[in-house]
Amino acid sequence: MQRNTSFNIFFTNIQRLNIESVVHNPTCMPSVVILHQNFFALRNEYLWSLRRVISYYRFNQVREPISRTASNFHYSIDSNLRREKALKVLENRRLDRCGCYNMSYSSCVVSASKYNCPKNQLLMSGMLSYFLTTEEGKLYEEERCHSPSYFLKLAIQRIEKEYVVVGVLEYLAETLYVYEKLLPTFFAHASEVEIEKVSKRSTTWHETVSREASDILRSNQCNMAEFMLYSYLVKDLLNKYNNLKTAYDSQI
Repeated sequence: MQRNTSFNIFFTNIQRLNIESVVHNPTCMPSVVILHQNFFALRNEYLWSLRRVISYYRFNQVREPISRTASNFHYSIDSNLRREKALKVLENRRLDRCGCYNMSYSSCVVSASKYNCPKNQLLMSGMLSYFLTTEEGKLYEEERCHSPSYFLKLAIQRIEKEYVVVGVLEYLAETLYVYEKLLPTFFAHASEVEIEKVSKRSTTWHETVSREASDILRSNQCNMAEFMLYSYLVKDLLNKYNNLKTAYDSQI
């Protein structure tokens, strides 16, 4: 746990999350729980039992699917960040005909399409599973090339019901403004952050994905739900931003 002057921050994952320690922290300050988890965590029974006593809010943040997948491609072999794990991935790529060894992400996508490599080479890194349970996420990965619409609808319904807001990295200024207005306890003055000084990458190497590779990924039926979810979230965020800005500007 890290302590801020105004609230507590817990970095954990759902397996290690101790709701009681969050609810009954001795400081009596508001808490932020940052879950390192790809799947939506359903209501904890203990937390649900205290719903009349405490308030809690869910929010998340996404990134443009192609940009995120390219970043993951390079992150997985970044030895500065992942050490032995990166070397293992790199060796696996070297041994696999479709492993994209020593390639950029753009070249990997084009090569995978040209040589009819397994579909996994052409799948976007899934963000839709952020809003699905573990079991739902597994089913989505099995069905995403055939009938992803059910899971897309499920994710959107959950976002509308459970989340205060879902931010978008490519619209960081708008995201911080909405955070500031909807969650002021945790994001007061967030919109004053100088965006140009905020690093968007932790990986050592990155690239601008080529138009050819982007077209291949966008034309892949298996990626349809990821792009549709991202478009929905961008639209939803900008609607919230415009409505909030209009409301607050009218008070000035």
